[in-house]
Amino acid sequence: MKKTIELSIEEAREMYKTADASLKKLLLANFTASELSVNIMDRVKSFEDACKIDGLNPENLILRWQSNGDTNDEIAYKKLKIIAKVLNEGWSPNWKDTNECKYYPWFEVGSSGFSYHDFSYQYTYSYFAGRLCFKTKNLAIYFGKTFIDIHKEFYI
Repeated sequence: MKKTIELSIEEAREMYKTADASLKKLLLANFTASELSVNIMDRVKSFEDACKIDGLNPENLILRWQSNGDTNDEIAYKKLKIIAKVLNEGWSPNWKDTNECKYYPWFEVGSSGFSYHDFSYQYTYSYFAGRLCFKTKNLAIYFGKTFIDIHKEFYI
């Protein structure tokens, strides 16, 4: 008699961390490699990926935003907020902690067009859009480079 075990993606991810080769093979037969990855950057390659992780339907969101009369830059900003929230995995900046770094991507517009330029960080005082900041520089870099088209739609 064949038995079935139901696992959530989170449970499978935890099991995968310490699984032997045969269990990893079984888990990979039921989940994608990106779903089992512990690294959030491996799991979020698109706005749709971020929505899936956050339990949202991207098509419904976009339709709702459009029907509310949101402009393309407003929709882009809302997409970026969702992506940032998911990439930060529950972390939010503590604006009262003057020693906590908050990282953000830096862009430039030049003769070659709109491009990711660098990352920077600030402490509690701020020269940047604080809602789109990250707990690590790697996340800020990833966010800036991977979602460059959405940033362009928001900024330009």
